[in-house]
Amino acid sequence: MDAALLGSIRRIGTFGLHEAMLSDHVMVYVDLDEREAFDGHLNRPVRIPSREFILAQSDKCEKFMKVFLEQAEMHNYGRRIERLCEKFKHGVTDALIKEYNNLDQQIQNSILHAAKKTIKKKFGYNRSPRLGKAGYGVNFWKSVLSAKTLNIPIPEKTRRMAEELLLDMEYVEEFNTPQTRRRTREAVEELREVQERADEER
Repeated sequence: MDAALLGSIRRIGTFGLHEAMLSDHVMVYVDLDEREAFDGHLNRPVRIPSREFILAQSDKCEKFMKVFLEQAEMHNYGRRIERLCEKFKHGVTDALIKEYNNLDQQIQNSILHAAKKTIKKKFGYNRSPRLGKAGYGVNFWKSVLSAKTLNIPIPEKTRRMAEELLLDMEYVEEFNTPQTRRRTREAVEELREVQERADEER
């Protein structure tokens, strides 16, 4: 379990046989304090050591190929592969297999080297700022819709979300339930549109 969740654990235990599911296994459970675990106190970015790049990003693909071909020329991979193929025509030996594996490992290392030279280091959520804001907006409008549907006050946490989204709560509070439902649907559509371009904008 992630160490960040340890402070929210209230109980840990096991169910009896056949409790929770019909199986000869016994289920283990962890009881977490929802407010501590999910109310933003323990959230932290997942470390992502590097970014991916996709074939559609032609500039990165060209850079990757340039760096890899430089490595291939430096280590003379082409000629070494040709010589190894000729040797295998005369039979397979342990020494040849070892030579093949060594060459294969060197090529893999060159590929990784080229990839590291191409991509940029990034720590945090592997997503665009627009994607994060759009998702936050959906959560906000869903919370407002829930409050209006249940005819209860809009939660204080939702009001703080409005401040981060630069939304005027006086304006939001004037919405009736159908208007809020329509705005929630619009927020979901906005999120979908951003998701389609998320890889390009990371």
